[in-house]
Amino acid sequence: MCGCLSALYSLFRSFCWGDSATERLAAGADDKTTGENAFSYDAQQYGFPKDHGTEGVTVAFNESFSPNTIVCYTDASYDPNSVNGIHTAACAGFFGKRHPLNFSVLLNDETKKKLDDMDKDDRATYLEILAAKTALEKLFNWKYRPEEVIVRSDNLNMIRGLNLRLKGARFKQIREEICPLMDVASNFERPILFQHVYGHNGDPANETADAMACFTRKYGEELERMMEPDDERKK
Repeated sequence: MCGCLSALYSLFRSFCWGDSATERLAAGADDKTTGENAFSYDAQQYGFPKDHGTEGVTVAFNESFSPNTIVCYTDASYDPNSVNGIHTAACAGFFGKRHPLNFSVLLNDETKKKLDDMDKDDRATYLEILAAKTALEKLFNWKYRPEEVIVRSDNLNMIRGLNLRLKGARFKQIREEICPLMDVASNFERPILFQHVYGHNGDPANETADAMACFTRKYGEELERMMEPDDERKK
């Protein structure tokens, strides 16, 4: 099982980050000093066909890609069947194939406990908010120049909350969780554009973000154990 999982993880990592993403990131592949962005944020980098957005091909606004615009797709996954009151959950961000900022992470215990204490109808939205916040934090702390930035999510409640359209006591906790996301977004020189995309509806980038989060939720803990030193694993 470990061998199969390790091989599957290698394929997963190669697609998401490439074989030398860490080295490219450390070397400053996107360097402010040169003004050259080594990563293209065109439709093909997100899994769309070659003719996507070309002349004569009409695309929706939330499937368009413009020059000098960074696009990140975020998603999350959690298991509603808790163990000892803690949920297995993960969030992910996809900036395009083999981009070093791509991430897919398990939640820490503190965040899982917070998830466990939430109303079950709010959990998915909270995780999507966390995924978007993590993506923007990573981007801001990287080599960000004042490009346009678009975050695409399939969670409509998050988008509505950002547009101040979630009213009433029912959404009080979600409105509170959106405030830190808005604070991070306010650090950028240009307003962040948040767009809704329909999940499991043929958008390849959304499907990739979903697959990243699901893979980490299902296998992340086992992968972490595999990567531990032998003496730690025996404890």
